[in-house]
Amino acid sequence: MALSTKETFIQSELANCSRGMMQSPIDLACKRVSGLKLRDVEKIGTVSSAQVNLLREAVHDADAVNNAMPLQSVNGRFIKLYLQVQVPPSFSISSSLPSSSSLGLQKQELKKLRMRESLVTSKGVQMDQNIGERFMKSGKLVCNKGDMQSPIDLVKERVRVVPTLGRLKRSYKPSNATIKNRGHDIMLEWEGDAGSLWINGSEFLLKQCHWHSPSEHSVNGKRFALEAHLVHQSTDGKIAVVGIMYKIGRPDSFLKELEDRINEIGVTRENGIEVGKVDPRHVKIGSRKYHRYMGSLTTPPCTEGVTWTIVNKVRTASRAQLKLLRDAVHDDAKKNARPKQEINEREIKFYTPKFHGIYPH
Repeated sequence: MALSTKETFIQSELANCSRGMMQSPIDLACKRVSGLKLRDVEKIGTVSSAQVNLLREAVHDADAVNNAMPLQSVNGRFIKLYLQVQVPPSFSISSSLPSSSSLGLQKQELKKLRMRESLVTSKGVQMDQNIGERFMKSGKLVCNKGDMQSPIDLVKERVRVVPTLGRLKRSYKPSNATIKNRGHDIMLEWEGDAGSLWINGSEFLLKQCHWHSPSEHSVNGKRFALEAHLVHQSTDGKIAVVGIMYKIGRPDSFLKELEDRINEIGVTRENGIEVGKVDPRHVKIGSRKYHRYMGSLTTPPCTEGVTWTIVNKVRTASRAQLKLLRDAVHDDAKKNARPKQEINEREIKFYTPKFHGIYPH
């Protein structure tokens, strides 16, 4: 059969196309999309034969078999798949970060991660009570694969002392707060203005505090028993987290204030319990020294661009306090810390008020 004008046009154009490595169209082969099965990508709309005929006849080349360019080689390209998620009306940095439950992941996505469906209520978002360690292990499937992920090992060979960073500028104040069980951790959420953290002239409002055990960050390869994260957000949506690490020892005074309510949420299994005014100034740091680097959230979606400040002093918390934080979640998990991520080419800055040319570690 003789080629039509349009078919001749298309074939002749192929000879004129560049022979690069990134030509289109391609076959969206599911083997190129990590962790997904064929049924996950075969969501194809429908069109009638009459509509197809209408489009072809309107061009006046009815003799043409098609007007599509042949498939090109995928070569080494990686195909990314966007999965639409539903974000609940109550979504906010304070109630949702850093938590995979903040995404309101649909049931089918959670099945892919071998986790149970999240529970969404008018009061906020709570992960199913049986996620625990599986959440932290499976979360890597939905985290982006950037090169600025957290947590990292604060290894001294990568640290540069920067005295100009200045002291950590915090201006906290008491505000009403709620303790919430997010299914993989316990979070204290401040509902009003609890003050700010200032970094490079930008203000970050304190939103919430939560705990990981063991610590997510490590120092020269050493991890500690617990790590608290104070999560802040600027008015333009940027995130800054202050991390405080703890070893087993004397009870932490701030956790001591919250023990009764943490125990209560563990016993009642409520989504959240109002605790009245909580003063974030009672979160003890005990050192002016700190590490600073750019990283990500440590739970899905592992968003990058987070400014991390890790306090140098390792404080203490009792073994009973660690057990209380884990037992209250009811996930039967021994830990809820993300594994260490690669530093790659990142620089770790260190501030000390008295610098004598020697890194203190």
